Amino acid sequence: MFSEAYKNCNLMVYKDIGIDKVPIEQLTDYRKHSHDKVQLIYVEKGHAVIIVENIFYTIFENYYIWIPAHVQHKTISNPNSILTSLYIDSRLCINIKPGVNIMLATPLLIELINKCASNDEAFFNTKALRHIAELVLLEVTISTKIEISLPLPTDKRLISICKKLLEDPLHLHTLDELLIDIPISYRHAIRLFKSETGMCFNKWRTTLKLHVSASMISRGKSSTYVAYETGYKNLSGFSAAFKKQFGTSPKNYIRT
Repeated sequence: MFSEAYKNCNLMVYKDIGIDKVPIEQLTDYRKHSHDKVQLIYVEKGHAVIIVENIFYTIFENYYIWIPAHVQHKTISNPNSILTSLYIDSRLCINIKPGVNIMLATPLLIELINKCASNDEAFFNTKALRHIAELVLLEVTISTKIEISLPLPTDKRLISICKKLLEDPLHLHTLDELLIDIPISYRHAIRLFKSETGMCFNKWRTTLKLHVSASMISRGKSSTYVAYETGYKNLSGFSAAFKKQFGTSPKNYIRT
């Protein structure tokens, strides 16, 4: 059975394939759950956060996350987002990389996902859907895994800071500003953040911005535009940081 978290969604099921397309009008925080099928979550618009074993994966437009069956996870969808989920019997997925994976959707995969989510009942009740799903799986097998995950602190006060950044990752808040109304001192927050995540706060925040920049570049924004939007003073500094994070330059990112 599908999780109770999705019991009110317009979920269509055909044998071993389920499809759900959800427009998000407000911040939506689903409780922790799992599915007995593999779940592919594609972000058509906006972004979502998927938390698995205290690691959170930020999924931006044109990306998707692959979650194996029976893996406990929690989904936080931001306002004005559109997510499409495909639920596929794990017996069809034996050639897929194990574990939770984030990948950049190819143009073909996007078209296939949109076709699956078209709500065309005549199409939905034919064997064509099964063939489309097989093509989806083929695209997934040849996709390159993207490392865009970040460790999440367990302290509720620090989680509040992270949520503020996730809601507006490009805003240039100082840590002092982020700590307003949060009962923790600046120094204690810095020490505790490093202790719980293994990363200093500034590194964590920079990594988040680089994740955002990758999404912007994948949607056709120029490197110069993205560099300044994400707070870099010059293109060379941004390009160096981007290559260190993703192993390739912004210019070559879409080709990888």
